[in-house]
Amino acid sequence: CRQSIHMNAFASESYFLLAHIAEAKGDDEEAKNCFKKVIYLDAAYIPAYLEISGIYAKENDFPRAKKMRGTALELLRSLPTQTTVQPYDSTAGELLKYVEYVMDVNDDRAAPAVQEGVRER
Repeated sequence: CRQSIHMNAFASESYFLLAHIAEAKGDDEEAKNCFKKVIYLDAAYIPAYLEISGIYAKENDFPRAKKMRGTALELLRSLPTQTTVQPYDSTAGELLKYVEYVMDVNDDRAAPAVQEGVRER
């Protein structure tokens, strides 16, 4: 990953992968920093918004989690419903239902558990 970033500092996918590695190591701050880099490099990269919202919810920062999900919702609504959103291999329509569900729940504490189901697709 780092070599890929060294070769192309604008590789949002590499930062996305680094964020997951950091998260797996328990380093949520580094994961958030990497997801923020992904968003900076590609403001339409929906998975970064969804993933960082899960970290914010885990940290009980519900306003930020809601804001990130809201942005993902807007982006998903702009796509044709059958568009595949990588790396989830889910369609925009499927992810739209997920984000709408999480936004409607009003209990953002449930979001990280729901998000795990999206990751496993």
